[in-house]
Amino acid sequence: MGGARYEQLFRAVGVVRVGGDEQRFTGSGTRVRRQGTREMAGFWGHCMQSAVFPSGRGFGYITYRPHPDGSGSYNEGYVFTGDGGLVPARVTQAPWLSKVQANGENVALVLESAIGTVKIGGETIWSVFNIVDPTSPHALAGLYQGGARYVWDGEETYGAIERSTPPRDLAW
Repeated sequence: MGGARYEQLFRAVGVVRVGGDEQRFTGSGTRVRRQGTREMAGFWGHCMQSAVFPSGRGFGYITYRPHPDGSGSYNEGYVFTGDGGLVPARVTQAPWLSKVQANGENVALVLESAIGTVKIGGETIWSVFNIVDPTSPHALAGLYQGGARYVWDGEETYGAIERSTPPRDLAW
């Protein structure tokens, strides 16, 4: 979906000046660089989540829904403990998009890696939906992009979440 993809977790500190007014800020985020076009024909849904925590720990993954016959699909992620390299991981619990809910949705996830099971709580805090008429012959996927508050062993941060599903599968 979209060719080569690169992700970078980051923390930022800066200043915004407008006229004589100055506002300092700190924050974190995920920069995604995708090369290629998104071919959505026949696409059956995905989930992507990522965040960096104040301690420097972080995580990220992208996975596609299992195939309609239940067989596996693309599933790749990582865990970062704050030092060393990224630890490859697979998501074993993803919050698949199944309903249109503005915020407050449970988007907890579970990752498995060489360092063990990582359980991260999550709740949506802002949401943007791109939903097309499911009866349209051009309806390929309902797309959700948003922000979530994540909790990992008591440590909190804010991060990204993106999900899609065929629009006919969404509850309103």
